[in-house]
Amino acid sequence: MFELTIESNYLHEDAVLAAKNFLLPTVQDMGGVIVCGNTHGRIQIALAVPISKKHVIKSIVLDVAADAIVSIFKRQHLDDAIHGAFLSSETRSSLLSALSEFDRETDVNLAKKHLVFSNCILLDSTYFFKMQELRDRWDEVAVLVSNNLPNLIAGDAVIEMMKFLIKTTPSKTPEVYLSLLDDGKLSVVSKNPQRSCLQLFDKTSEDFEEKFISFLISLAPKRIFVTHKLKSCLSCMEKIQNLFEDKIFTT
Repeated sequence: MFELTIESNYLHEDAVLAAKNFLLPTVQDMGGVIVCGNTHGRIQIALAVPISKKHVIKSIVLDVAADAIVSIFKRQHLDDAIHGAFLSSETRSSLLSALSEFDRETDVNLAKKHLVFSNCILLDSTYFFKMQELRDRWDEVAVLVSNNLPNLIAGDAVIEMMKFLIKTTPSKTPEVYLSLLDDGKLSVVSKNPQRSCLQLFDKTSEDFEEKFISFLISLAPKRIFVTHKLKSCLSCMEKIQNLFEDKIFTT
C-alpha cells in the first residue's frame, strides 16, 4: 500500500476535516482507507491506497492540500492586513468572506505551484516557508481595499462591492437549503456532487447574523432555497436577498 499523511496545527481542524471528507469517497473507491486524528496539538489525515493508485492519489492530494492552505490562511491574512476606516464587525466579516472566495482558483493554483509532494505534507509549515508569493498577492488586495475603504463607506458602496465579489465568484456549492427547525435553530444544508453537509445556527446568539451571513458567502452557492416560514421570520433575510439577489429561491 502507498501511505501518506497531511497535517497542520489543531486550530486548522475545520479545513483539514473538510479535506478528509473530500478525499474519503475517492480513497474508498480506490480500495484504500483514510482516518483523521488529533495528537500533540496537530490534526492529521492518514491514508493508504494500493500502489497501483499512487500517481493518481498524489495528484488529487496536491489539489486538496493547496485548497486547504487557501482555506486556512487567506481570510486570516486579509483580516490582519486590511486597515483603515471603521467597519462594523458584521460588515467586516462578510467582506472578508467575499474577498476570501474571490479569485480563489488563482490562489489555489499558485499554492499548488509551490507545493512539493512528500509522504507527509505539513500545511502550516509549507505555507509559512514556501508561500511568500501567495502572501504578496493577498497583500496587494489588502492594500487596495484599505486605501479605498473610506470612499466605499462614505458612499455606502461596500455592499455593492460585496455583491460584485459574490456575483463574479465561481460557484462551488450548487445548492444550499435554509430552513427553520422545530427547536428554533436555523438549518443550512449545502449539497454538491460529493456530499451534503449540515450546519446549525442559533438565531438567538448575539453574533448570529455575522456568523450566518459569512458562512453563506463562504459556500459560494449557485442557488439558495429558502422556506416561506423562514423567509417571514428571519430578520437578516433582506440583507441576504440584497447580497445574493437572483441566487435566492423560495420553496
